[in-house]
Amino acid sequence: MREDLRFHCYDHDKDSDTIAADTAEVESWLQGREETAQQPSDTLLEMASSNSWDLLKRYTFRLRVSWSDGYYAASVAALAEASFGPTVPEAVNGAAEMICHLFKAPAELASALTLAAELDETAVRHMRTER
Repeated sequence: MREDLRFHCYDHDKDSDTIAADTAEVESWLQGREETAQQPSDTLLEMASSNSWDLLKRYTFRLRVSWSDGYYAASVAALAEASFGPTVPEAVNGAAEMICHLFKAPAELASALTLAAELDETAVRHMRTER
């Protein structure tokens, strides 16, 4: 192993970089940024809200729907959370409301969002056997 190898860590929002000597330093650098990275940047929030939320309405949000313990769960890959409901529509509509909350958009906008949902095998299995 070469001792001169380092990790280059770049923070786009702050336009700053750090050189880390090992993975422990990288983990320490990431720790303070993980939660912030899960939120849209100020630039993205500004773009999403412009023209009466036009970009947010035109973008197709891809949801993954699963089934467990009596509930459907609809999640967006970029979000760490899921919306739950006893029916697919309730879970999907809850996910649309979560997206609005994430982008600080009015809750009424949820019904205007473009959504595409993929059912995983647990959701399909439950739907096929549901009576």
